[in-house]
Amino acid sequence: MPMTRPRLVVPRFSEVETSWPVDCTLDGLFPASEAQVQLALGDQMLNATVVSHGGDTLRATATAKAEQESTQEIVCNVTLGGESRETRENVKAYSKRGRSQNSSGGKGRGLHSPRGRVIGRRLNRRSGT
Repeated sequence: MPMTRPRLVVPRFSEVETSWPVDCTLDGLFPASEAQVQLALGDQMLNATVVSHGGDTLRATATAKAEQESTQEIVCNVTLGGESRETRENVKAYSKRGRSQNSSGGKGRGLHSPRGRVIGRRLNRRSGT
């Protein structure tokens, strides 16, 4: 078992009820074909597809979906011969509908993306802007 942790690739932000990929890889694992991997979104186990390459690389992929707005933790755990390595990442789930209602209360305010960019703008009919 290598001393390094698995590499976990997930988006930082995801829209609620939208599926997104989870990818977990660990190199230097021999024999990779005997390793076990678990992927989870919070306390929900994901249905992972496991592929091993070249005898010492393990790669697992899955599809995840957040059901509500929140910060969700993704976990990748690889076990071989009684040893395990784990990596955790957070994904922020947001709702366009919820953001629109909350962000557009004032005149001239727009819908903001997760990175803070304005992606829409309401017109102020009185001033014409």
